[in-house]
Amino acid sequence: MEDLKKIVVTKYGDYQGNVSMDMQDLFICQLKSFDLPEGVIIGVGFEFDEIKGKEFIQSVMCYVLVADPKYGANMQEVIDNTPSEGLKVTKVKKTIPINELGLFFKRFNCCGIYKDLKYEQDFDIQC
Repeated sequence: MEDLKKIVVTKYGDYQGNVSMDMQDLFICQLKSFDLPEGVIIGVGFEFDEIKGKEFIQSVMCYVLVADPKYGANMQEVIDNTPSEGLKVTKVKKTIPINELGLFFKRFNCCGIYKDLKYEQDFDIQC
């Protein structure tokens, strides 16, 4: 079994944190190209490999986590029927050109703090 920390990982994990994404209004239509199995979409992400020097990223791997239909036909049913351990999901991956990322995500924000700082640290951020 994998938990979210094992799904969202880099080789060294120097900085770790939170991410927030707003999906495009036609996000579900875009996912038709992923040939998804039956079930409810409970997660979505993207990743790319090591960038060296001045290389440009040409493509990214987008992935979708789909909950098994036995948990329900919509998000509320999945939430209500989620077991305490071992929610069965399928991870579907598709490589897309970087310039198509905006077809899936409207806004994206992430921030990581150094891995040895406490993740729950309260920050007094000065701007």
